[in-house]
Amino acid sequence: MIDFKTAEITGCIVHLLGNAQAEENCFFSKAEVMLTEQESTDVKKILCKPFQATMQAHQFTHADNLQENLMYGYVSDVFANPNELATVSKEMTQWLYRLSSNHAIKSGEVFYMLLDNITTEAGITNGLVIIKLNAATKFIKVNALSQSFELLFDKGITSKNIEKACLILNDDYQEGFYVYPFEKLIGETNYWDKYYLQCKARTDEFRQTNVLLNTFRDFVTNELPSEQFSKKEKIDLIRNSMDYMIENNDAVQIDDFISQQLAEPEHQDNYKASLQVYVSDNDVQLQDTFAASKDAIQFQRKKFRSIIKLDKNFHIYVHSNEDLIERGNDEKGKYYKVYFNEEL
Repeated sequence: MIDFKTAEITGCIVHLLGNAQAEENCFFSKAEVMLTEQESTDVKKILCKPFQATMQAHQFTHADNLQENLMYGYVSDVFANPNELATVSKEMTQWLYRLSSNHAIKSGEVFYMLLDNITTEAGITNGLVIIKLNAATKFIKVNALSQSFELLFDKGITSKNIEKACLILNDDYQEGFYVYPFEKLIGETNYWDKYYLQCKARTDEFRQTNVLLNTFRDFVTNELPSEQFSKKEKIDLIRNSMDYMIENNDAVQIDDFISQQLAEPEHQDNYKASLQVYVSDNDVQLQDTFAASKDAIQFQRKKFRSIIKLDKNFHIYVHSNEDLIERGNDEKGKYYKVYFNEEL
């Protein structure tokens, strides 16, 4: 988890990105934005909101040589010379503009913000935040007059206007830094991660834990036969997989994980095969034994909701204590029986 409570903005500049296909020009600021202490606090709360959730760490990459990744070079220059933020951020925007010949890249403001004293699990570090905004939000201001009120209409920026974003932490320079990309809506072009940042997910404890839990959940949901496993039993399997990670967090052994979760050898073999396909297709280096990531487990718990979908008529949300729900059959068909203390 990344904490910005003690973080301080040490540099901030805004440029206007045009769209090359629409023949829109860019407007480049020549000076950084000067912020008061309160303004810095407010700006930080708005622009850093996408990174307050648990996220998968990425790193800059390149097929041939990391040094040929443009953003890696730009970011390295900024960290080495913070006073060059205005110059280097202009080059970053020009790089994005060259990609904007695609209609999917809309014009809008791009914020570049240098931060010190960011708290991570590894300690204190500094970083660079890049924010691409879409259209400003319309809002109404109420102004009190002597005997009435007047309404003033304006536009402004909230965290909802953040279309694309990226946090780069100044750690592990030789391996491409720690990069945390954010996209509100991922389009077909996927230009932000793939072309602009050119980054890939790190193979660390978070990713290994996430891959194992994610592939297991998908396998249980989609591959285990419904005639052998009820929806409730599948929910139990998924929940047990996360419990296993917590209990064996220091050393998760993949073979032991699989044998503990799936009793039948046939199901074990099928899951191993699907896991191998995922690892191969997504360039994941999954170790036989690894330490589980608490952040990844928390991330998976938030993604996982115990929902039993019954045809198109009913959804049963199971938050805890599955002993209060029973499944059965009678002359009318399949049924679930639910016990409760009071109706809320």
